[in-house]
Amino acid sequence: MNNLSFTFTKYLSKNFTRWLCTVTLTLSVIVSLFNVVELLRRSQNKPDVGIKQVLIMTLYQLPELLNQLMPFIILFSTMLLLWQMNRRSELVVARSLGMSIWSILTPVWITIGAFSILNYAVFNPISAEFSSRFEQMEQDLLTKRSNLLTISKTGLWLKQEEEKSYSLVRVERIGASKKDLENVTVYSFDSKNAFINRIEARKAKIIPEGWFFKDAFLSEADKPSQSIGETLWKTDLTIHKLQESFVSPDSLPIWKLLAFSELMEEAGLSSIEHLQHFYKLLFMPLVFLTMAAIAGICAYHFNRRQGGLHFVATGIGVGFANFFLHKISHAMGLSLTLPLLVSVLMPITIGVFASIAWLLHLEES
Repeated sequence: MNNLSFTFTKYLSKNFTRWLCTVTLTLSVIVSLFNVVELLRRSQNKPDVGIKQVLIMTLYQLPELLNQLMPFIILFSTMLLLWQMNRRSELVVARSLGMSIWSILTPVWITIGAFSILNYAVFNPISAEFSSRFEQMEQDLLTKRSNLLTISKTGLWLKQEEEKSYSLVRVERIGASKKDLENVTVYSFDSKNAFINRIEARKAKIIPEGWFFKDAFLSEADKPSQSIGETLWKTDLTIHKLQESFVSPDSLPIWKLLAFSELMEEAGLSSIEHLQHFYKLLFMPLVFLTMAAIAGICAYHFNRRQGGLHFVATGIGVGFANFFLHKISHAMGLSLTLPLLVSVLMPITIGVFASIAWLLHLEES
């Protein structure tokens, strides 16, 4: 029986992996086609964006889109595996040999666990790098944003480009009011990268007209620093725009998200979105396992004489219900209606316990 169990486990894992690759490849082609159409629409008034750039951007965006679809890829792959086993009467044979639904789903769960490890080690860093490159191309070719923002242990660093010059700005910290800035320095350069001047102040305030510096000092090339009192640096940057200028959570690998979130908090910016993305990635394997269990539940009473359409519709319906539960909970977390960790764990916990309880009920009945 042990040899039979090992052979059966190996057989199911191999078939599930095959279906997983097939579904992933199929959805990759479909998603890429839709994405190409959307990028062509966005670039129709951009003469410097050709089909080559559109195809490269599609390639860069594809891994992140597949990450978002991965729970459904797991669901469809498991459903196709069980449907194939039912057509070949393998489910009937397995049940007649005394194998429970747990014995059938365990090889799938083991394969999902191995895939999750591979995802953390390989796919997630690749996806983050590709997302970063996509955002850069989108910024350069489509949105034409001129404000570039990064963060380090020394504070926020901003580059604002103008027609004949550009400025590098360092802000050590943003105050609790989200309008007060601490230890601000503005370095101005001309189009040939020649230094023009430097304005620095311990305090600054964001107003509609720009950033208002108090007790500021001006330093010019080959001239000593001098106090200029109050001055206005004209810019349309607000805290909201600063927050939007950061790299998205998708463009950071999982092991960098916590450190980046800490830097954002030290700088006085909200890291809720990045932290939630970290928790979401961390517990994603449980979502995969739940999707596989949902497919097992829907296939439990399915055979060649009963509706295959009902099997497919039920699986997809329950999968989408679980998906929308996650979306609603995550939105409540971002709005701080729910604690951040609770907003991620609540739909996962509901899905895991509901699927296990349902499977237990079906086994007992």
